[in-house]
Amino acid sequence: MNRLLTRMLESQLKGNLLQKKHAIAFLIQETTLSGLYRGGFFNHAALRGACALSLFHLFDRHQETVEFSLTKEETSFQIAHYFPYIQNEYASLGLNLSIKEEPTIQNSPLREFTITGNTQDLFALCFGENAISQELSKDDEIRVGAILDTHPQEKATYETKYGLLPYPYRAKVFTLDCIFANNIEDILYKGWRHGHNGTNLYDFVFLLSKKAKANIVCLESNLIYSGHIRPGSHISLDSLKTMLLKRFQRTDFKEARIEALGYIDDPRAVDIWNEAFFISLLDALEAI
Repeated sequence: MNRLLTRMLESQLKGNLLQKKHAIAFLIQETTLSGLYRGGFFNHAALRGACALSLFHLFDRHQETVEFSLTKEETSFQIAHYFPYIQNEYASLGLNLSIKEEPTIQNSPLREFTITGNTQDLFALCFGENAISQELSKDDEIRVGAILDTHPQEKATYETKYGLLPYPYRAKVFTLDCIFANNIEDILYKGWRHGHNGTNLYDFVFLLSKKAKANIVCLESNLIYSGHIRPGSHISLDSLKTMLLKRFQRTDFKEARIEALGYIDDPRAVDIWNEAFFISLLDALEAI
């Protein structure tokens, strides 16, 4: 077994089947970022969302998708240019993975690619032949998605972060306050259309626990671009709390808990979820 793989997976060597799957997916995400760095990707784009929290802020939730945004407008940007760098990184660890760019919806600013590998093969490589469970079919795949928004977030701010595995790399990452702004936007508008209300709420609780402050200027800019507020509109902290209050009052927290449980290891983290709990959290919400 590759020593680097052992180091990257050591916390899950005795985990259950689902935890091992999540660990391999996270390893793939880390290795993808390392490959992107070697191709110069972070000269053009920044990492955002839950993957940024997991890698650089000790976040404990599994996520299926890595999210990026371009930092400036580039009409000729091609995500496939970076695939050979990513594949070279996989090959250095013995990972047999395929990368596929997904079809683009006309006029959509989003570019997506998917990374897949056979689960049995990955388990054998990462945990040894004895780790292959009868629950895994020969056709079972581990799948990681990546989304690049080619529309830069105008008011976003970034910081440089460093990863150590599989090899030291540097990444441009959204600052925590802008990640929080994006999280709040998802809670208010996006997650409810795509079935991610539970994970968005879990992220909200985590960000508050880190004493993160929401970047209201970033949030305003995003909501103007998406058409949810008019150009020139301004959001105060009080009005933001009111918006979230109304959202929490319309939330099915039983459904949200069920959705979140598919991405976390300890169900106690969401036992307390209800309307009163989330409304109480608004007292701790701060903004910059």
